Amino acid sequence: MGNKTRTKSKHKTDQEPRIDSEIEVSELYNKSIRLEFKPSTHRYKIFEDGQLVKPKPPSVTTITSLADFGKSAALQSWAVRMCLEVCRQRILPDQIHGSKFLEEAFRDAAANYRNVRDKAADVGTLAHGALERYFTEPDAAPPLAGTPIRARYDEALNWFKQYVIEPIGSEVKVYSKKHKYCGILDNIARVNGVVSLIDYKAAKTIRKPYEMQVAGYIGAYEEEHPEIRVEQAWILQIGEDRTIPYRYGRDKIKESYEAFLCLRKLYEWERTSGKIVPEEEDWIEAL
Repeated sequence: MGNKTRTKSKHKTDQEPRIDSEIEVSELYNKSIRLEFKPSTHRYKIFEDGQLVKPKPPSVTTITSLADFGKSAALQSWAVRMCLEVCRQRILPDQIHGSKFLEEAFRDAAANYRNVRDKAADVGTLAHGALERYFTEPDAAPPLAGTPIRARYDEALNWFKQYVIEPIGSEVKVYSKKHKYCGILDNIARVNGVVSLIDYKAAKTIRKPYEMQVAGYIGAYEEEHPEIRVEQAWILQIGEDRTIPYRYGRDKIKESYEAFLCLRKLYEWERTSGKIVPEEEDWIEAL
């Protein structure tokens, strides 16, 4: 696992590592790789042997975001429902509403899906952070009782208590020198003696790209640590009333990693293929 530090001095040139008080620095591959991560913007910079890697390697989640699998259509339908929800609450039947009132109602309706999404994301992020502290800071106070965050936290702990968990690393920065991508995995631990990756999701649905996501983390982790073989992955769907575990064995991890690498190639193609332009303008005009 690399050593993670924070530091405050300024960088001098584009080729030297950028350093400021917000950036988390991890040294990987026997300190030949320097990974800089800025949590506030979720941005990475990678240096190999002191040289900035260009173009910037994508993150695991950036790569897996290319696998839509119908998500866009589902999100569009959900966003429309969130918009109509506000319209029904604000615009009452058999009532006369002024133009100013209607404009405000329409503006609130258009923003409602973002408000709902961001609120859910905040709960998930805070629950995620509390679970991280459970392993890294045993004396840290749990989330406030009676909150959605605490409910998810307690449900996850109920799952952990069913097993003997021996932590290896939490919030581990990973980088693939071979395939040029990076990311942060939630947890590496021995679960009843079996080396496992554990990934937390506060999502309502566990989607197929998550399988590729955990496989991408495992591929990069094992590349840096060839002496460690991750035998299984657990995706924990953490809800307020229960935690649903999804387990993936070694065969599934291998299959999903192959799919992930295909997406990595697709990402590179999309990045380098340029714009779609006609070869001859006259041909377009003739149509």
